[in-house]
Amino acid sequence: QDRDVTGVQTCALPISESKSLAKDAVEVWRGGLGRDDEMTLVASFHLGNALRALGEYADAEAINRDTLERMNRVLGENDEYTLRMANSHGADLRLAGDFQQAMELDEENVRRYGSMLDDEDPATLRAANNLAVDHRLIGGFKQALEIDDNVLQVRATLLGDHNPEVFSSAISLARDRYGCGQYIEALAFTEEILKKYEPMMP
Repeated sequence: QDRDVTGVQTCALPISESKSLAKDAVEVWRGGLGRDDEMTLVASFHLGNALRALGEYADAEAINRDTLERMNRVLGENDEYTLRMANSHGADLRLAGDFQQAMELDEENVRRYGSMLDDEDPATLRAANNLAVDHRLIGGFKQALEIDDNVLQVRATLLGDHNPEVFSSAISLARDRYGCGQYIEALAFTEEILKKYEPMMP
């Protein structure tokens, strides 16, 4: 069960408003409860996401790195928000071109999710998807293919073939096959994807 101790609901707002709301929440909770209080940390999580969505990558990375360090210390490495924060910081690192550090962080996150939940939990699958992206960015297409193939199979079984996350996994797997030099297989698979999903597209 997801929790939001801050009451900051940013997902339905325009990004600029989300940033303003999250920034105000951080200042209020930090001033009243301190930098390490859970409410301050969760509000900082929302602020970092809003900054990244607005393209303010350096500010997002700095906030998220600090917040992740505090969450690990205060909430514990296996806390729900610590794990989500680690996912977010991995995105920051990829945008900064620090693919190796992103991979190390995402490998640890997959391990933590797997030990807390199971390999088929949606959160574990999202973490695995991030790790596959890391491998692909440094040319590790074989490793990415193995991860994406597993994620696709599990998602298709759990969600059905016509779910957007299944479609996203299928596209990732096609990229991996091209990267591995499996051009004929990749082309056939891409045509299969298009045939299956084209009727769903606007």
